[in-house]
Amino acid sequence: MPARRLVVLLAVDGSEYSPYVAQVASEQLKDREMDLHILSVVEVRAGPDIEPGMEEEVKKAEAQMLKELQAKIAADYFSFPGVTIVSEVVEGRPAATISQRAESMGADLVVIGTRGRGKLSAAVLGSVSEEVVRNSKVPVLIVRKPQSLP
Repeated sequence: MPARRLVVLLAVDGSEYSPYVAQVASEQLKDREMDLHILSVVEVRAGPDIEPGMEEEVKKAEAQMLKELQAKIAADYFSFPGVTIVSEVVEGRPAATISQRAESMGADLVVIGTRGRGKLSAAVLGSVSEEVVRNSKVPVLIVRKPQSLP
């Protein structure tokens, strides 16, 4: 009996590390038929780097960059037989949105990266991957940033 088709949510944040997360997921899942959902969550708030009233323009620019990255990831790492791909860029709180989407789509697995900032930094700044692990009702594969990347 053939293996059941997987539903995988790959969370991509647009960092230089995102392609590595996709590569690891691809290597781990290459022999499986799957429905791959590449999800990016845009969260832009006014602050010292963003002038008041410019939030919408920043969101649009970030969303466009993420769509291009998602297309590149799909082509570079998931162009093997048996894979269907849906890419989506949404607005919201990243960890909550990822967990909610995984549950609503019936995902079998969430794949997300972590930079491994350390306990103090994560406690102060928070960690999207840690919050996803705490709140997700489905298994989560966390891909740690390799030491070879800055």
